[in-house]
Amino acid sequence: MSIQLTGLPSTLQTLITQYQDRIAQVDDERATGDGYWVYLAAGFADEDGGTILHEYTVKDLRRRLQHSRRAAETSRDELYQLQKGAR
Repeated sequence: MSIQLTGLPSTLQTLITQYQDRIAQVDDERATGDGYWVYLAAGFADEDGGTILHEYTVKDLRRRLQHSRRAAETSRDELYQLQKGAR
């Protein structure tokens, strides 16, 4: 799937290109005051096990994407902690 980069800030375009394997979709909701929404590609999760990133700055999105990874790379202990926290 190709992500539409037109109209996005150049810093966000660069970030999307750098992490394109992890990103399925990007919604720019700055016009409504709701920042950026990034939907991770299948098989990827953030540090909390989530698949949707919501931030107001590209800098914060970069940090979150840097900590995202394939779900298969999550250790059993991390999975236990995530499940425990969801209860």
